[in-house]
Amino acid sequence: TSPHPKASADTRNPVRPSTRYSMAVSYITDRSLAPARALRYSLPRMRHARLGRTGLSVSRLCLGTMTFGLQCDEATSRDILDRAGAGGITFLGTAHRYPLGGGFETVGRTEEIVGRWLEGRRHDVVVATKCVGAMSDRRWDRGASRKHILDAIDGSLRRLRTDYVDLYQLHHPDPETPIDESLRALDDVVRAGKARYVGCSNYHPYQVARALRRRRLLGLGR
Repeated sequence: TSPHPKASADTRNPVRPSTRYSMAVSYITDRSLAPARALRYSLPRMRHARLGRTGLSVSRLCLGTMTFGLQCDEATSRDILDRAGAGGITFLGTAHRYPLGGGFETVGRTEEIVGRWLEGRRHDVVVATKCVGAMSDRRWDRGASRKHILDAIDGSLRRLRTDYVDLYQLHHPDPETPIDESLRALDDVVRAGKARYVGCSNYHPYQVARALRRRRLLGLGR
């Protein structure tokens, strides 16, 4: 007797995709006899979720754009944005330092591409961007200092061709700047109407907890 279990008698049928994934697939029994156009895929309506504890509803998928302007040229980037929009993705994430892997000569290029695509579409999408990364070799042109945060948001708005972003984030911790200084600057960004919400990226849980505790003590918005 073979120690291996017998294969199914009918091996022609493809395995049905898990219902865990929201994709409806139509197929026929024998794929080898079907023309390519016989396989039809349809995507249901995009699901949405609340952003953290806020009242803002965003698409469950957020399109990251860190390759736009270096690994992807503008035409390819626009195609990606178009297809994401057609699929129901209305949440876009970028950063003032992008594209990833570039030098000072490319900083801001990603936001510029996204900004040109946003013309006529601004109210159809939720836009998030980030600061902290170095924008030049000037020592003050980086980090989470008050100066850099306020300069960075103005630069991002100019490149994105909008007067506000929906979510403005610290891209990563800055050990050289007191967290109180960064929190006060972010609060001022919101109060000035330049961002609807603020947050952080690439922070450890204890760093987030510390920032939230300091926010409460300082009486700042969440």
